[in-house]
Amino acid sequence: MRIGELAERSGVAAHTIRFYENKGLLPPAERSHNGYRSYDEQTLERLTLVQLCQRLGFNLAEIQRLISQEGDWDKAQILVNLDARLEEIYQLQQSLDKQRLEILTIKDQLQDRWQKGGCVTGPELQCLSRHLHESTNAQDNSANSRFSASAASMTDVPIIKKENIETNAAQHPSVSPKSR
Repeated sequence: MRIGELAERSGVAAHTIRFYENKGLLPPAERSHNGYRSYDEQTLERLTLVQLCQRLGFNLAEIQRLISQEGDWDKAQILVNLDARLEEIYQLQQSLDKQRLEILTIKDQLQDRWQKGGCVTGPELQCLSRHLHESTNAQDNSANSRFSASAASMTDVPIIKKENIETNAAQHPSVSPKSR
């Protein structure tokens, strides 16, 4: 099949197919007597696998490492890479959960303060954000008590405690960290 047909069947643009071929992700195309590229069904299958790997979040260099010299897929390495990608996704989810919780908590604190006719200064907001960040990352109570003592000196800044964070997480269940 010519590159146009391969592009149509795979949903991948012809220039992308040529790029993949150049990078070694696809085997070099056979050339017909008039110089046109000619591809077989195996190339379509390989192209489909490359696209799948990209949808799963692998970059081209990672995909290229999965392909051995002969063009076969290294099955053991695929499983290792899938596990690594799952861990990356888990870490990203954890980070996004913490960020969302921080945003929701700060939003609630701001709304509460504004409803009472108060305002929040930049340094107070930074203090609030820093405390929340520390609270969500704290492994023990020492980090919380250390910051609470310094924050208590700022009379206008509400002190956010771990209990408040957990309450906010309960009010916004989609924010709670998911267990594996």
